[in-house]
Amino acid sequence: MGIVKPWKNLKAGVIAVVYSLIVEGLVLRTLSWQKVIDVFRGTALTTSSIFLVVATATALGQILLFYNLPTLLNWHHGFLQPCKTSACPRTMIMIPY
Repeated sequence: MGIVKPWKNLKAGVIAVVYSLIVEGLVLRTLSWQKVIDVFRGTALTTSSIFLVVATATALGQILLFYNLPTLLNWHHGFLQPCKTSACPRTMIMIPY
């Protein structure tokens, strides 16, 4: 079934990163410290951008829940069910109609 089990994605990612660093640095000898720093900087920027989008969606969902938008939508459209959790506005925002 491979080196790691399918449900252990984090371990598989770590193994892939370590393997690529070993191959690039020791075998191919094309890896420099500047390249490593550039890759880590790019990873940090991408991760922070994704977290900014998720945080904004969470804040907007909380605001919509505070103003009772799920219940208003239920009153306006008879087929929607009332939402009692904070995950419902996020679901309404992220799922296209």
